Amino acid sequence: MLVPLQQKRNLITCMYATTIATTIATAGRRRRSSINCVACFVAIVAAIITAPACVHGLLPLRCLPAQVRFSALSRASTGFVTASDAKPRWTTAVAMSTTAGDDPLTSSGLPGPLILGSASFTRKLILKEMGVPFQIIKRPIDEKALGDRCQDAPMDLVLTLAKAKMDHLISEIQAGNCEKELPDGVPSSAVVLTGDQVVTCDGKILEKPETVEEAKQFVSSYGKHPPSTVGSCVLHHIPSGIQVSGVDTATIHFVEAIPEDLIDRLLKEDEPILSCAGGLMVEHPFVKEHIVSIDGTEDSVMGLSKDLVLKLFADLRQKLDAQEEAS
Repeated sequence: MLVPLQQKRNLITCMYATTIATTIATAGRRRRSSINCVACFVAIVAAIITAPACVHGLLPLRCLPAQVRFSALSRASTGFVTASDAKPRWTTAVAMSTTAGDDPLTSSGLPGPLILGSASFTRKLILKEMGVPFQIIKRPIDEKALGDRCQDAPMDLVLTLAKAKMDHLISEIQAGNCEKELPDGVPSSAVVLTGDQVVTCDGKILEKPETVEEAKQFVSSYGKHPPSTVGSCVLHHIPSGIQVSGVDTATIHFVEAIPEDLIDRLLKEDEPILSCAGGLMVEHPFVKEHIVSIDGTEDSVMGLSKDLVLKLFADLRQKLDAQEEAS
């Protein structure tokens, strides 16, 4: 459960109202002023009205898993507190409502729910934040056996891998090998999404670390050499076979001296470091406190750019319309 921005505002309002009520009440007792008494009553009523919304929104956070809990408040607003507490140089580019009925997939004229061909926790979280309905079908491939990992072609690599994942998943769906996830058979019309991400740092392409020691080596280099994330997204329409794809990048600027025990602290929190490209978890408070700024958006760093997804929804709809007009 994510805490809406309004509930955070309610909390602030409640705090201010309580403070004002206490101050005015003290003054009212001293001066015995009827005006002060009325103002005190109004302030107390405001505090009572806003308090339940605050409590309702914040108490459930204690019951959430750690990997969800740390993201709940950090995504309740578009602000980003950096290591220096400076004003952020970025904001989330697309403010998506998650209220019922607000679905960017179907509002783009595309069939839902989306089929997500990924086991990534963060991609699932981002789609939920966007309000996109989806179901998951995981069919992993041998990523290491594919693509050119030369330092000047990270965009080509992530596109190659995302398209390979798509080809494999579509073949599995068409062969009827997804009965568990699709008990009613292959949908007559659907959109499938796959993606991939790598981190580039100091001229090297970094994928998911294979060991904890490798993750520590990755992170230790980020203070002197700002890492960049390169993430791809591919959409495939069933049954037309039309595909659209794109890539989004972001660069993270860390403080120069990143603590050596950062990875150990994350592991103690049971965070999936080895499942993150470059061992990067910018959404975690332990990591955020060492970030100076981000050139790009946090969702892009996390593995799925909201802007890119919305653009590809529009591109896919446009191609489908063009096909219909031509037929």
